[in-house]
Amino acid sequence: MFFSGPLISCRSSSLYDHMNMLSRNSGRILMLRKMIMANRRRRKMLENGIALMLTNYQLAVKSILLTAMMLISGHNITRDHHRSCRRLRRNCGWWEMVWRTYDDDCFKRTFRVSKKTFQFILSCIHHTLEWQTLCEEPISPAFRLGLSLYRLGRGDYFYTIAEMVGLAPCTVSTIVHEVNEAIVSCLWECCITIHMPKTEEDCKKKC
Repeated sequence: MFFSGPLISCRSSSLYDHMNMLSRNSGRILMLRKMIMANRRRRKMLENGIALMLTNYQLAVKSILLTAMMLISGHNITRDHHRSCRRLRRNCGWWEMVWRTYDDDCFKRTFRVSKKTFQFILSCIHHTLEWQTLCEEPISPAFRLGLSLYRLGRGDYFYTIAEMVGLAPCTVSTIVHEVNEAIVSCLWECCITIHMPKTEEDCKKKC
């Protein structure tokens, strides 16, 4: 009975100390939670600021590119554009010089046909050799036929002919191929097939 009072007071003091400890810990926990929330808010604000800066930067770059494109397009529209990819200047006077200065014998030695035959072939295939171009003057059908007959008659390399007339070798090759196809398609029937023997008696007459 003598020890009941001190025991109660001891238990009360320990309970009081425990409650004080819990209150201090809860205060620390609240403080840590506030600090964490504040850090989260600061980080969110920083992320939003960086995203806004990136968006503004992208808009600025797009506006600069758009302005540059408009300036370039306006410059191209107002300025006459000349082809810069041509390595050689086209020799437009080559065929005119040949047709004007070559007599019939020289013309036949060079192209293996007379001027009269040349005119006949040109009249038959003229419609297939006409081209419409936007960037420069088209090559005339007479020029195309003369270039092709020069290749067939002289056997020069495409590169040599290209250097002479100021065209690319691939252009010379294309012209020769197109003219050969036009000659075969337009003249084969009237100039070759019609004279071919069709029967044995025709063969004997040809012999």
